[in-house]
Amino acid sequence: MKMLIVVGARPNFMKAAPLLTAIEKHNERAASPFRAENGTAIETIEKVLVHTGQHYDEALSKAFFADLDLPEPDIHLGVGSGSHAVQTAEIMTRFEAVLLEHLPDVVAVLGDVNSTLGCALVAAKVSLDSTGKRPLIAHVEAGLRSFDSTMPEEINRILVDHVSDLLFVTEESGIRNLRKEGVPAEKIHFVGNGMIDSLLAFQDKAELSAILEKLDLRVPSLKQSAKNGVRRYALLTLHRPANVDNREAFLNILEGLQELASSCPVIFSAHPRTCKNIVRFGLGHFFKTENGTHSGNGIRMIESLGYLDFLCLMKHAALVVTDSGGIQEETTCLGIPCVTVRENTERPVTVTQGTNMIAGTTKQSVQNAVKLQMNRKINARRPEKWDGKAGGRTVEAIVAEFQERKRLPLGERSLARPRLKENRKKLLAVASGGGHWVELLRLGRAWIDFETVFVTVNPAYGADVPGRKFYSICDATRETRIRLARATLKLLWIICTERPDVIISTGAAPGYIALRIGKLIGAKTVWLDSIANAEELSLSGAMAGRYADLWLTQWAHLAGENGPYFRGAVL
Repeated sequence: MKMLIVVGARPNFMKAAPLLTAIEKHNERAASPFRAENGTAIETIEKVLVHTGQHYDEALSKAFFADLDLPEPDIHLGVGSGSHAVQTAEIMTRFEAVLLEHLPDVVAVLGDVNSTLGCALVAAKVSLDSTGKRPLIAHVEAGLRSFDSTMPEEINRILVDHVSDLLFVTEESGIRNLRKEGVPAEKIHFVGNGMIDSLLAFQDKAELSAILEKLDLRVPSLKQSAKNGVRRYALLTLHRPANVDNREAFLNILEGLQELASSCPVIFSAHPRTCKNIVRFGLGHFFKTENGTHSGNGIRMIESLGYLDFLCLMKHAALVVTDSGGIQEETTCLGIPCVTVRENTERPVTVTQGTNMIAGTTKQSVQNAVKLQMNRKINARRPEKWDGKAGGRTVEAIVAEFQERKRLPLGERSLARPRLKENRKKLLAVASGGGHWVELLRLGRAWIDFETVFVTVNPAYGADVPGRKFYSICDATRETRIRLARATLKLLWIICTERPDVIISTGAAPGYIALRIGKLIGAKTVWLDSIANAEELSLSGAMAGRYADLWLTQWAHLAGENGPYFRGAVL
């Protein structure tokens, strides 16, 4: 089996490394006298590494290859920079010639950059022989969605996912997103995160980096007062066009970081385009450039770093401020507080289970998020399957799919595996009116694979959930006891009739009652206190803690060690 692995930009390199390592291990097994579980010989993989050259800083590209122990690319397309259209078109033109020459069985594309899109489109349309054969397309890091169509990466993700044959997801949100878009379940594989494979493999080696000493961040005299003699500092990266190509947006972020910069050094590993815009927008006064002296606070701008130097800086930082998707994942794995200066994220698990907070991009929102994160007691856990084994799972799934398709006649290959039987659990979503109902609806993507039943106090709200089972009950508070009794009786009837597996509520009194009844029938219960309760928990929210399996607040300062917990906000 011949597999082309496509890389083009820095995030791709960290995803490619575990695939190449897994292929080597797979081929070692294939060369041994042992057989697969079904007694057949293990398929050997001939790998071809293709570098499109989208990342046009050749020196830095080589540094990443060296840090990650990557082999030299077998093919370098040398595309270089350009607009999205020019760059993608150039990638497609040059990659088509590679496909026709090498006739691969599989093309693996990684992430969401222009190289990912261009090569996936070519592989989807190419005809390698007279039968119309084309390679299997495997998308590594599939299913992520920011739901922001202004992001070029979002367009790339959606298009690549819908022309790919195998979709390898890093977190459960990817499964939900793909299923909601109609992608068959048999195409989707939850394998874990290749970026984290690389981090776990190289974090010890990163400790040998001299970058902390070079920047005067590790000082022997501090060993008694700072961990490993490392000064308290923050790490900053900014590269997204929405943040750095617009002067007002860039200025808001920098002003939001001034309080942080006055209290500790902020090390800014600057993207080349970002550096140009700092000059173009006249923002140089916000930065201290390194010219041989590294002491003092402020935003200290340094050149872009290789993988190991940057990993070392990230691992020892008190806080990371970024607009990068991958860094949100890496900080979650390392347990380092992260502030993401964006309005959204395609990696929600970094917020719900990790160390990430979405700040927005206004001066005040950035400043507030930094304060919260700098004072945050980390209570995060590493997401499921972020265990260093994603590369191996991915390679074995590709081999299994290739062997199955090879066994079948051409016309039957789209039916290589039967669809997975769906066994949907039932969820009861309960809320009062107004903001409680709005917040409940904002959670809808979280339960896309559930059979969902809605309960609220206004019959007109049924129009918000067309096609879903819907009940209305009378609104009630503890002051309206007769109405409260009526609402309780109807909720008891609804819950006994529907027998939900999970009950979730954003408040108020009806949701609290539903949780109490739910515990009696063995349902899992979730309480998310309304975002309107910023000073203290609502009365229902405070009481709900005894009956909620997952008890949440939308304000970090209201979180407690034993709950409620903070995992972000829905608005």
